[in-house]
Amino acid sequence: MVAQESIMNKMSPSNLACVFAVNLIWPPHDSVSLRALTPLNIFTEILVEHYRTVFGSRSAPGELLP
Repeated sequence: MVAQESIMNKMSPSNLACVFAVNLIWPPHDSVSLRALTPLNIFTEILVEHYRTVFGSRSAPGELLP
């Protein structure tokens, strides 16, 4: 997972959330207010940090997910 290599690639769960949050959760009017960014980023960061619990995994530890 990208976040597991954050020491080398600088893509921590928080940084990944900033990149993907708006793209994963579309706002109702095709624009996001600054007020809405923080909760979106926090939610996305939780998904990134706990992806195995949230999405489940049948693969062995260290194995790439399909």
